[in-house]
Amino acid sequence: MKKIFFLLSVLVLCTTTAFSENVNLIAGGGSNLQLHNLTIQKDTTVFEIYLKTAAVDLFLDFTYGCFKISYIQSFGGQDMILTVDGVKDEAYSDTLTNQYKDFKSSYIGFNLAGKYPFKLGEHLYIFPMAGLNYYLNLTQTNGTVDERAAMSDQVKKEQNDISLLAGIGANIFVSKNFVIRIPVCFTYNLTPADSDIMSGIPDFTPSGYSVNAGIEAGYKIK
Repeated sequence: MKKIFFLLSVLVLCTTTAFSENVNLIAGGGSNLQLHNLTIQKDTTVFEIYLKTAAVDLFLDFTYGCFKISYIQSFGGQDMILTVDGVKDEAYSDTLTNQYKDFKSSYIGFNLAGKYPFKLGEHLYIFPMAGLNYYLNLTQTNGTVDERAAMSDQVKKEQNDISLLAGIGANIFVSKNFVIRIPVCFTYNLTPADSDIMSGIPDFTPSGYSVNAGIEAGYKIK
């Protein structure tokens, strides 16, 4: 995965260098809301975990690419849903959701994406983007219980995830140098494994995704 991230960095750098005469550098920060999903499935039995998070971030937008670093904090516990043959098991789902109503976790996120801007007006640019996310888990608690303290080193590593990213965004120039930035992204988790959860259900297959939207403000420095 490190090789993939390195290759993407080289690709973004090469693309930016090739179009260097037209590159604008915009630095800034903002916030976004995210919804994360972990799905564990075998045949028609599906167990889903949903986690809501809020993030604050700093970014550097260089026209054909963007790098972002974020601090991410979950809120509202975890929502658990078990369905069998398409029918939700209400009692089991509600019991687990209640057990994890005080669950909290935090992360540092790194985002690198290539993008291509399309000018739609004097002050508006729309850009599709694609890249990678990396989440580094910092804390994980359920009420007063520190869940990370009981984790093995392997399980701790599995709380860190690499995801493919695809999305669309807008840069709105409200003045010559001041920019409002609105990104909307979907990510697909490439590393959803959690051996602690999967130990009791070895034949189940994990997968995961997230959706997020935010608003940011930046200043054009070049």
